[in-house]
Amino acid sequence: MGRRWPQIRANQLTTAFETGATARRFAWWPLGLKLLLVALLGAPPAQAQSGTSTCTPGNTYFGSLGASGLNDHNWTFSARPGSKIVVEFTPAAGNTSPKAKADHTSSAGTWTYTLDGASYSKGTDFTPPGRFVARQTGGASGSNTFKLTNSNTGAGYVNYNLYCAGAPNSITSSTSPAYVIANNSDVATFSVAVKDVNGIGVRDQVVTATAPANLTLINGSATTDAYGVATFTGRSGVTGVYVVNFTASSGGVTVNGSGQATFVDPVEVFPETLPDAFNGSAYSETLGATGGSGSYSYAVSSGSLPAGLSLATSGLLSGTPSA
Repeated sequence: MGRRWPQIRANQLTTAFETGATARRFAWWPLGLKLLLVALLGAPPAQAQSGTSTCTPGNTYFGSLGASGLNDHNWTFSARPGSKIVVEFTPAAGNTSPKAKADHTSSAGTWTYTLDGASYSKGTDFTPPGRFVARQTGGASGSNTFKLTNSNTGAGYVNYNLYCAGAPNSITSSTSPAYVIANNSDVATFSVAVKDVNGIGVRDQVVTATAPANLTLINGSATTDAYGVATFTGRSGVTGVYVVNFTASSGGVTVNGSGQATFVDPVEVFPETLPDAFNGSAYSETLGATGGSGSYSYAVSSGSLPAGLSLATSGLLSGTPSA
């Protein structure tokens, strides 16, 4: 009879994975690559501004305001309903009694102004730090000028970071991984991109999400980052394709979009136990699998097969074992 090989369990030899599982494994790479590039390249270069400058959506600018109203900074921004400009003021080191103000000296359309989330009267002094937001709520499109002033009567500078954002015009969503195990633990990640009419990401935009039955969203709202992307995660214990609806509203402008996630059963390989293999005798068994989605491919996940045996990606385990 020759040498007898002990029983081999299929789950000790192989891992069956479908095309979706492969996508799941590699779907994270583009995101990691993006994060790496962001870390290497950073945000747009900080720029010291004086006089009159143009705020380009998608860029972030740095400025430093001189004391006693000297060296006021004026910014122009071509806006339309739903657009906004955001200025984050901070006192420079050593400025013990900072004061600043933000004024909208010309406008096209109707605007609202807030400071740290509360209503703000444009051109009114306040004590930094503070976050000023001007948002166009209606009316015509056109150029607007914002004047930023350090209104401290003494010495000391006030610094600021400024960016402007166009009105939301479109929402698109991508999901990773492509297939998620329906175990109420593994999550699908939705990357939701909000862009303006020129295709530039809308920063600082609140996005809300609505999920269907059997899909639990871990967060129902999120704010877009510097690239105009908001992130949502969800999980489910029931297999199926789930469509999530996303909404972004700004100054009376509302846009909608959707994304979907596919939840599947885990992949299981059968038979659990393979027939005995004998030294010098031809051997042939075909593995099968359930769960997942798409076609299956088989490979040895750990250890090694006995000499003389090989496993094809089709699931055929064959050959003649040798000592």
